[in-house]
Amino acid sequence: MGLVYVRGAAIQDLAAIGLVPTGERTSADVASVSADRDLVVARASGDWLLLVGPELLIGFEDEMIARGLDRQVVAAMLGGTSDTFSFARCDPDGTRRHVVDSSGERVVDEGAALPAEAGVERLTEDTTLGLAAEVTGVDVWDVFAREDWQVLATGGPGQDDDGGGLRQTAPPAPGRPEPRVGRAAPSGRTGRRRGLLDRLLGR
Repeated sequence: MGLVYVRGAAIQDLAAIGLVPTGERTSADVASVSADRDLVVARASGDWLLLVGPELLIGFEDEMIARGLDRQVVAAMLGGTSDTFSFARCDPDGTRRHVVDSSGERVVDEGAALPAEAGVERLTEDTTLGLAAEVTGVDVWDVFAREDWQVLATGGPGQDDDGGGLRQTAPPAPGRPEPRVGRAAPSGRTGRRRGLLDRLLGR
């Protein structure tokens, strides 16, 4: 599951990164386990806008969202099946704290540790969500089952001119490689219809 918190943003602000509400509603609980790996839902809670989706990649897009919306972003990726967990906080100026633990080992450790990390030795589902709640003051479980989350689709000025990938508002940080976000198509398969995050991330 991918979980993103955007400070001070509203649903309509997401058009700047190519996401608009469809008018449909569901719960984050349903979205997080949906067979549609491109499904993303959003809801405001306190001072934060929350985005949830079953596609793990959404939890790694904190830098893009922070630049595109000029907002502080907190993101978590919960890969229970792969035993991989990620937590990040990113500011619009590029200041970023990012940690990833996989199979109980720290594999990414970037930026200065946050005070909220004191006492957290390794990321698990509980500690990752606990960090997100501590940093934002919002516990996603308080609103997770509510059925008023808005379903999002691609659209708005954040898209590229061809209606495909996201129009980036700033280049990647110098010296940082682009993340590998694509999935290899099965041999012989052509003309694959791109889903939400495929288009959003320009895959």
